[in-house]
Amino acid sequence: MAVLNLTLGCEDGRLDRETAASFRSDVERSVGAVGAGGPPEPGAKGIAEAATIAVAILSTQAVTQLVGVLKSYFERDRSLEVEVAVGEWRVRLKGGDARRMTAFEIEKLIERAMAAGKGETGDAPGDPGRL
Repeated sequence: MAVLNLTLGCEDGRLDRETAASFRSDVERSVGAVGAGGPPEPGAKGIAEAATIAVAILSTQAVTQLVGVLKSYFERDRSLEVEVAVGEWRVRLKGGDARRMTAFEIEKLIERAMAAGKGETGDAPGDPGRL
């Protein structure tokens, strides 16, 4: 099991509470276990007033379902950003760019972050890629 911290924000820093609540609800309905995540990194660029939740990923199917939720939000609003963090490893998906990615590509980025967060890759902690 891996625990992902998902931070939803907007490029302009204006994330409305309704979108944040809807995101949490949709992730919980699709993936299951959701808890309160830690606060966003202080001064995180573009993620002012972000909503952070913790998601327990129990299977590959859960990753696939999570990617479906992320893609649907990116399709609705290009200004949305989601940062996926596992331990010290982070990946930031920006809506406009992530819309052009396939679900498979996003899934592989999340799986790479999960593996790195558990120390299963030779990669150093940090940012494996910004999209």
